[in-house]
Amino acid sequence: MKEIKKEFQPFYDLANELMQGPRRIMDIYKLTLTNGNKKIAFKYKENKKWQKIHYSEINDHVLTLAAVLNDKLKNVEKNTYVGLKLKNSPKWVFYLYALLMIGYKPLLININEDIDNTTHLISEAGANAVILETNEQIPNCLSIVDEYDYFTNKDVAVTQMWENKIAFATSGTTKEARIFVYTGNNLCEQIYAAYTIPFENEHFMYPNTVGQINILAMLPFSHIFGFVAVLLWYTFFASTIVFLPSLKPADIISTCQETKITHLYAVPLFWDTLVKSIVRSMEKKKKSELLNRLIAFHNGQITRWEAGFASRKFIQKIIQKQTLGTNIKLTISGGSKFSKKTQEILWAIGYPVHNGYGMTEIGITSVALNSSYDNLIDLNVGRPLYNVEYKMDKGELLVKSMQMHSYALMGGEERPPLVDDEGYFHTEDMAYIKDDGALTLLGKKDNVYISSNGENVYLEELDSHFANISGVDELSSFIHNDLLSLVLKVANRNSGNVKRIEKEVVIMNTKLPTFKQVKNIYFTNQPLPKNASLKIKKYEIGALLTSNPEYFVRISSYETITFNEFDPNEVEKIKNYLTSLFADVLNIEKNKIGSGMHFFIDLGGDSFSYMNLFAIIQADYPDVLDDKEIAKLNTVDEFAYYLLSHK
Repeated sequence: MKEIKKEFQPFYDLANELMQGPRRIMDIYKLTLTNGNKKIAFKYKENKKWQKIHYSEINDHVLTLAAVLNDKLKNVEKNTYVGLKLKNSPKWVFYLYALLMIGYKPLLININEDIDNTTHLISEAGANAVILETNEQIPNCLSIVDEYDYFTNKDVAVTQMWENKIAFATSGTTKEARIFVYTGNNLCEQIYAAYTIPFENEHFMYPNTVGQINILAMLPFSHIFGFVAVLLWYTFFASTIVFLPSLKPADIISTCQETKITHLYAVPLFWDTLVKSIVRSMEKKKKSELLNRLIAFHNGQITRWEAGFASRKFIQKIIQKQTLGTNIKLTISGGSKFSKKTQEILWAIGYPVHNGYGMTEIGITSVALNSSYDNLIDLNVGRPLYNVEYKMDKGELLVKSMQMHSYALMGGEERPPLVDDEGYFHTEDMAYIKDDGALTLLGKKDNVYISSNGENVYLEELDSHFANISGVDELSSFIHNDLLSLVLKVANRNSGNVKRIEKEVVIMNTKLPTFKQVKNIYFTNQPLPKNASLKIKKYEIGALLTSNPEYFVRISSYETITFNEFDPNEVEKIKNYLTSLFADVLNIEKNKIGSGMHFFIDLGGDSFSYMNLFAIIQADYPDVLDDKEIAKLNTVDEFAYYLLSHK
């Protein structure tokens, strides 16, 4: 073990004090506030101005909110679970600790979960109350809508009876366990897992003598990655967490620049979208060749002399000033596979992104912190963190540590952790461990698809969503070329029947969250491959599609929208505007975009590019396009008809 630099000694002293104590969430909270003291804990935007909350102010907010919740939850039994479904904000943190302080166990729910999944998670946890952003109706549950005012200041006494458990949920409505409970001991171990990180990469938690860390709270705190890698670690490091006004690309970029973000952790989808924007911008400025030489130079493919101006630092700075700013010190991607092209470009412009690995069940277990381009390209997620053990079993990764979940929560009961007799959790991730101990991921073992925003999509659950469509004999979701796909076996192929099924499937698909929507939908009249138990072999469908494409017909037609009631010149003008915008946002040639092509299914769009598209149209038509229409409009024709109808 290398010698600890004196700048990092305060972290080790604090972490050792934490581990030598009772290892409770209450201890994490108190040590965090003591360490932060008068430093800035949170920045958030209100009335177009950046507001600050210091660590020394957090306890007043938590005590005030605890008193409010104590009254509102007076009929809810203590030591039970209470759902917390809010977007990231300082209030989210106050609610979390206020619930714990007065004796309730927070159940963290993604703000984007629909009513059905929210209701299912509440039921599985046996919760009788939930704190919500808006007035959603959750059956048989006390719903508390967030009304907390940052400037509320009540002189109240609160009896503290700290709970010591937090529950994390993965997306899904199947009967399989999807809620995992972490105790204070687990979370203390997760903090201590950072023990060896400064030896590999000082930027991860560089001390305030070097400069203050400003980390962007982009990842939802309801997810284990956002909770541990952003909230838990960086408040313990006495850093500043910056909250976004919205997830619109323009707000992300302006926030990074205005608040001088130094650390940004996000899912691969974000980085892929950022790189598309950079490439598109360079193409418009006819600077593609400069970008290519910049990439080639930083990848070691050409010399400094061959790169010319592209090798100069000021070229990187120019691009950085137009994107996330010049203060970025460390970026991490986690959740799913990461594009080699994206990494090449980010590395070249001075944003070297490191891969990380973790799961809701096991926490954050490794990060590739070695600043080597070669180590980033091969899906290397680094060596296991301190006190984390990796083991391979027939190509599958097994993990053991004290930081993983202590209970699986099902039917309101806390059950033993999902580990084998030796204490290993079976991840279902196929991987291999390199000679230096670093882990390289290969993919999922079975029927779990990791979307580009890091969400788990359970294929059996997706099948049930499309089940019972009249006229469909069999159906199955599957993965093809890393895309979520769906195949339907239809015996009656007359045009009327096919058209009806097409329309029904497309409508059902658009009702799914974006990350669950299938990108390719096929018809076939061939039986789907099955095993001896007559269960469909999903992994063989993609191979069959490749070897016998004549068996499949891809759905590409949608309901035709007519514009008879509008001026043809107006229709042509607005459709041309929208087609150009689709092409620009998706980086696709304009002549390849049909007015009836689906943004996600046909054109390969993602949620970030859709948000960008929507924000631009909304800015051009501020009094016409409403936020409530997000995800309802997916084609040029649909946007055009809506805008013409509401002008």
